[in-house]
Amino acid sequence: MVFSASPAAPISELEVPALVPDGDVDIGERPGFSPSLGADQHRRDHSLLVEGLAQPPKGIVVELRHERALVHLRHRRMVADVADRCPVRNSLVTRSFPRPLGLLPRMEPLKGLILSGGAGTRLRPITHTSAKQLVPVANKPVLFYGIEALVDAGVKEIGIIIAPETGGEIREAAGDGSQFGAEITYIVQDKPAGLAHAVLTAEEFIGGSPFVMYLGDNLLRDGLRGLVGAFTEHEPDALILLTPVDDPQSYGVAELDGEKIVRLIEKPKDPPSNLALVGVYLFSPLIFDAARSLEPSWRGELEITEAIDKLIDEEREVRSEVVRGWWKDTGQLADMLEANRLVLEELVTSVEGEVDEASKVEGRLVLGPGAKLERSVVRGPAVIGAGAHVEDAYIGPYTSIGDGVHVRRSEVENSIVLSGSVVEDLGTRMEASLLGKDVKLTRSAGMPKTLQMLVGDRSEIKLV
Repeated sequence: MVFSASPAAPISELEVPALVPDGDVDIGERPGFSPSLGADQHRRDHSLLVEGLAQPPKGIVVELRHERALVHLRHRRMVADVADRCPVRNSLVTRSFPRPLGLLPRMEPLKGLILSGGAGTRLRPITHTSAKQLVPVANKPVLFYGIEALVDAGVKEIGIIIAPETGGEIREAAGDGSQFGAEITYIVQDKPAGLAHAVLTAEEFIGGSPFVMYLGDNLLRDGLRGLVGAFTEHEPDALILLTPVDDPQSYGVAELDGEKIVRLIEKPKDPPSNLALVGVYLFSPLIFDAARSLEPSWRGELEITEAIDKLIDEEREVRSEVVRGWWKDTGQLADMLEANRLVLEELVTSVEGEVDEASKVEGRLVLGPGAKLERSVVRGPAVIGAGAHVEDAYIGPYTSIGDGVHVRRSEVENSIVLSGSVVEDLGTRMEASLLGKDVKLTRSAGMPKTLQMLVGDRSEIKLV
């Protein structure tokens, strides 16, 4: 079994000793030998991965430009690394390699599963007519951030769980996934019966692959690349993401013994820690058996925390990572506005629309194509969508104005205004607000001064 290398590369021969099952062995350099890996038993075809390569093709040659090399064999995977981080041209070795007893084949590529069902009751009345995952943050649907995070982490085969009521809108928005460089499959969950139920609904799509489950109304500042890397490296049966919170009674919380997860508790009255579960999970296919063994909770749902507890009880490997950067669940108005603020904090200025000489822009602004600012003041960070028209108005920090919105003789700050809406002649500043699509918000100039409103079910209006 040959370790392929450029003839010009000064490379060492490394002998592979017999390994005990589950063992870890470092093998040091032996200079001056031909570029081969010798062993006289346990020969089986097996790709030898170089760290950092997610899906290596077969038969690619690695060129090592160093006098020393190091091979590290680990239980459940094989990793080739170069001592002193010497340059590797093509990324990977081999065709075959001796496989000691007890080593399992390398992990299959991960699939993605985004949960985009649910009624979105906490964002009503917006979600009476739209899926909560399509409500925009910085003029981009929340769902799109999750798809992009998966693709950025190398996960391109994605299933999206949808509800019968809002699935058509999500299909129309995300399409086949090609706009993201992904391949999307839609999976209908007939009723909102819990996260573990959603996992079982997607079993046919997932097959025998490990997968990332991502709640479609969550946002992670630093994405998924690090989590996917940790899961691929350690190959646990589950990896969960935790974050410190001020009110752990409102979340699923992890009880830990040092770094070991003892159990997960859903909304405990006496929390054992302040580390709450974030809506991102990575699983091996063992989660399906755990989910099938569950009975509905007091909420009538199959709880994912109970499924993970099953894995812990069976002494499967369940690891955790703590969130780096911020995380937001955008299920409520305050969270949506906070997520909008956090995303706009990292805004990069881009002006494609028109700004007249009488207007003033302070701070970072994204002004979409066809948008116009006339006799107005904008203090960023703010984003104004394509075709929007801002006239004799003030747009304050942390404001997202959707496509085709008209703002006239009004002030808007720290708010989200969805596409097609009109805000004019308010006579006071609107802030900390979320306006849906095609809303018209005006004040007449006549007397007497009264309020005249057409308001949908379960709406909320505050006059300050």
